[in-house]
Amino acid sequence: MGAIKIKKPTPIMQGARLKTLFPLSEFTVLKHGLGIKWKGCLRPNPISQLYQVSVTYFQGKPPITKVHTPLIIPDGKKLPHVYSQTKQELCLYYPKNNEWYSGLWIVETIVPWASEWLYHYENWVVTGDWKGGGIEHEQPREEDVAIAIAKEKFSNRLFKLLKNRYPRT
Repeated sequence: MGAIKIKKPTPIMQGARLKTLFPLSEFTVLKHGLGIKWKGCLRPNPISQLYQVSVTYFQGKPPITKVHTPLIIPDGKKLPHVYSQTKQELCLYYPKNNEWYSGLWIVETIVPWASEWLYHYENWVVTGDWKGGGIEHEQPREEDVAIAIAKEKFSNRLFKLLKNRYPRT
C-alpha cells in the first residue's frame, strides 16, 4: 500500500476556509486564483478593541499580514516585530525556522498568530515592554528591497521566455 499524498491547500481553499470560520469577513481572489486577499476583524481578548486585519497570500510565498486599524505608537518608540512601520506588516514567525509553509492553513496559524501579536501589542502600549518574544530584526533597506524585486521580475521573465521556447509536450 502506497503513502497517502496530501494536497497543499490552494489560495482559494485558504480563502474559503477563512470565510467559513469568519463569516463577516471578505476575501478576494487575485491573479486568476494564484492568490487571495482576506480581510477580517480580530479581538485578541474580550476587552480589546476590534482590529481590522488583512492577509494577502500567493501560493509558495509567505502570507503578508497587515493591521488596517491605526495602531498607537508611544512617543519615541517603534512598533515592535513588523516588517514595515508605515504599512503595519506584522512579523509573526521566523521564516528561517520554517514555522510556516504552504501546506499549513492560514486560519490555524497566521490568524491566531496575528491575534497573539495584537494581544502583546496592547500590553506593549501600556507597559512599554514587548513580551511577545521573537527575534530582533532590522528593517530591510529600501535598496535591498528594490534589488530583490528586480531579481524576482527578471527570474519571472526568464521563466516565461524559457517556457514559451520549450513548451511541454
